[in-house]
Amino acid sequence: HRGALNFRKNIERCPHIAWEDIDRSFASDASHVGWSHGLRGIDALVAATAIYYDVPLLTSDKEFFRVKDVVRVLSLNDI
Repeated sequence: HRGALNFRKNIERCPHIAWEDIDRSFASDASHVGWSHGLRGIDALVAATAIYYDVPLLTSDKEFFRVKDVVRVLSLNDI
């Protein structure tokens, strides 16, 4: 629990990260992405965020390659 709180405090200090509220419309979009690509929970939200902002999804999690048909997915090995 303490580690998660420290992580949050540190990441909130990053000037290039913007925090956004999740509304029902976005949650519905994320749910659709999850359902159609076999992602659950936060993974569906992460993928939907990359799609919404039209940015590459950089990951070390091979499950995210399930959405490569709708968003560019890069492995950490690609950079």
